[in-house]
Amino acid sequence: MRFLEALIDPQRQSWPALRTASVQLDYGSLTALVSALASRLAAEGIGPGERVLVICPNGAEHLVAVLAVLWQGAVAVPLDPGVGEYRLRAVVADVGAAVTLTDTVTSLPGEIADVLRFRIEDGRVLFSEGETASTALQAAPALVSPQTFAFVRYSSGSTGRPKGVVLDHAHLDWMARALAARFGLDRSHRELVLTPMAYSGGWQRVATTLYVGGCVFVPDGPLSVPAMVEDIARWRITGFFTPPPLIRALLTLEGDALSVALDSCRCVEIGSAALGAEMLAAWLARTRIDRVWIHYGLTECSRATLLDARRHPSRLDSVGRPLPGVEVRIVDGAGRRLEAGETGEIQVRGPQQGRGYWRGDGLSPLASAGGWIATGDEGVLDRDGFLVWRGRRDERINCGGHSFFPAEVEAALGPVPGVREYLVAGMPDPRGMLGEVPWAFVVPLGEAAEAVRAFSRLARHRLPAHQVPRWVVPVAEIPKMPSGKPDRRRTVERYGKQGNRHGQR
Repeated sequence: MRFLEALIDPQRQSWPALRTASVQLDYGSLTALVSALASRLAAEGIGPGERVLVICPNGAEHLVAVLAVLWQGAVAVPLDPGVGEYRLRAVVADVGAAVTLTDTVTSLPGEIADVLRFRIEDGRVLFSEGETASTALQAAPALVSPQTFAFVRYSSGSTGRPKGVVLDHAHLDWMARALAARFGLDRSHRELVLTPMAYSGGWQRVATTLYVGGCVFVPDGPLSVPAMVEDIARWRITGFFTPPPLIRALLTLEGDALSVALDSCRCVEIGSAALGAEMLAAWLARTRIDRVWIHYGLTECSRATLLDARRHPSRLDSVGRPLPGVEVRIVDGAGRRLEAGETGEIQVRGPQQGRGYWRGDGLSPLASAGGWIATGDEGVLDRDGFLVWRGRRDERINCGGHSFFPAEVEAALGPVPGVREYLVAGMPDPRGMLGEVPWAFVVPLGEAAEAVRAFSRLARHRLPAHQVPRWVVPVAEIPKMPSGKPDRRRTVERYGKQGNRHGQR
């Protein structure tokens, strides 16, 4: 069954579909709202091929807006409201949207024209001009084929310039089926949304939950460990997806508090950045969750590999093996395929990969000859097909003839007593002798000077000399990308000049 067909399955119309602090929808109500908003889009002349910006926070409005655009056969361009003005303006200029759907409170730059503001209230779609959308059920257009474009999802890429990856309905359908099968999800699944639905990591978990007839729960207010624990207990959550920073924060819970807090959870997925084998082992030891997954992928080819951490405890250093139908290879600088055990660039291809990059009024290539996507990451495949991710090629540190990645250093260090989180990055050697040297930016749990000393002691004990950070800089926070990944570039830009003033060798 395809995703949109599953959504309107008559057997599930009374099943709970979405819960927020203010909205409760079953599948019948959700379908009616989606149809109502799709009817308004049709009245605005929106049909197949038209791009529609969706700028809403996580919640009923975001979900209904995206589904209505897909229902019309149009192309959804989701953006999180916290994306930042630079990225927002770049996407607006690039994608040429016919209309922008947003909620009634999100602030947008004045030059964005054709804005349609709405809210979900009392089971109705209400527009800012006072109009109520019709609730007459509209059939999904027959023009929505597997090859119909569904999304343009913008990814920062290594340069920071947004790149629009075009994904079709075949991608949407394949991901929902593949993740449902691999994670073992069914209608009893209760998904807690912790990352923006505007990004593939968050959206695909939501879409998979709806595909199997489960219920999506969207928390209210800022994300925090106490709030998350409360939401899991109150809603009896069975699973969630999160980047590593939240896992590290949850591991600060003492005693059996973590295991008790996650008692109802059966399936947790971790991705978007490296967690490290030691931290993952700690998570497995301190929780009773049976299905713990690590994924590797990118917007261009989402969730290319998965690691079933419980079933493969000896491979916690890896990001798993390719999903069925997905291929992964390692190549050298000349594009030649390398043997198992050799490090090089990771390339992927599979049925879920994008159709191309959106550029102005058309597509540009996304893959090279043979359909392989160059990820810009380095890694190694072993003889059993497990992929070990080393790091971004453009983050490689070359220190006095030694070449290594920040993620390698972070994995070797693991958790550091007295430090909430930290990030390693390469900086120019001020003496001009070693090329680059590693620095560490740490968020202290308590007194900053003690956190710096604890970090330095552990680093000297665990790391080879060339990997020991030359400066350890205490910072208030590690900047994050909207997807939840630690932002190495912004961290260096924000704190890179503080080493001589506040850091410690």
